[in-house]
Amino acid sequence: MSSSSSSTQVAANVEAEYAKSGKSSCKKCSEPIEKKALRLGTKDARGYTKWHHLGCFSFGSEPVASVDKIKGFQSLKSSDQEGLKDEFEKSKEEDSNGKKSSQNQKVREADHEAEDENVGERKLKKSKGSPPTDVEAEYAKSSKSSCKKCSKPIEKKALRLGTKDARGYTKWHHLGCFSFGSEPVASVGKIKGFQTLESSDQEALKNLVDEFEKSKEEDSNGKKSSEKRKVREVDEDEDEDEDENEVGERKLKKAKV
Repeated sequence: MSSSSSSTQVAANVEAEYAKSGKSSCKKCSEPIEKKALRLGTKDARGYTKWHHLGCFSFGSEPVASVDKIKGFQSLKSSDQEGLKDEFEKSKEEDSNGKKSSQNQKVREADHEAEDENVGERKLKKSKGSPPTDVEAEYAKSSKSSCKKCSKPIEKKALRLGTKDARGYTKWHHLGCFSFGSEPVASVGKIKGFQTLESSDQEALKNLVDEFEKSKEEDSNGKKSSEKRKVREVDEDEDEDEDENEVGERKLKKAKV
């Protein structure tokens, strides 16, 4: 009972009538509504009716179960009743299509977001496979900077290499003073500013990186050689201990005899 009453009350918020004068204006298009023209309206919070032309009224903002529940519908001419029914059905169809379109739009947006995430993951994997370098190469803009290793000034227009510290300041070095051991560099081509250098300086930088890689390899081989030598020394010590034990056992047997 309460549900039926509630539905009737909600529907009664929409009203249909013929304009009593030509003084009212449509709340959508702001054009005047002619006297005796069919108009539809809803009451606002203050109790004032907001009138609309039949074609300007939106049923989407007002829940209406059927047109015959609209206040004043039964007093309309049959032709206007039919016109109102047509507008109501058209509005319902547009509202349904709008919802479908909105759902399709949301699905497309979700697909785009998923694709963006996949692209982001691929980029992240790619960047992980080839980590960017923090090393920067450039020609000194002035003679005010000094090398962080040897503390000597770096001449203007001289090639310098640098890395940024935690505060964002660049620590500059002479080419020969820079150590690649503290900064992983996949290739010199990934050093910031490398492409802007003169070909001779590019070669010098390449040679420096190659020398570092070579020394790293030599250090690695040296460590392996050192480890092997230690293993051999341990084996030799164990052999000497075994020989001493055998000599000791033979002497002990002779003493017993």
